[in-house]
Amino acid sequence: MNDETSLKIFVIDDDTEFLNMIKATLEGRGHSVLTSVSPLFAIHEAASLRPDCILVDLMMPGIDGAQCCSELRERRELTDTRIIMISGRDP
Repeated sequence: MNDETSLKIFVIDDDTEFLNMIKATLEGRGHSVLTSVSPLFAIHEAASLRPDCILVDLMMPGIDGAQCCSELRERRELTDTRIIMISGRDP
């Protein structure tokens, strides 16, 4: 990616402090950032948002990041979307 490339990135994380840090960092690099604290809401919203990339937190209540990724992958509109698992927690 060069400096002229701006991505639409959808970040899904239940930790609002971590979510805001990621959002500020990515926006500071010129990207458009959409966020959700609810993985269930995000799964339904992502298809209409059509982001270039989705960052998904590993550990969330309700459904975990792996299940969220699996659900996102089933969406026909997201077949070309990059999905990356992230975690703000120490191992």
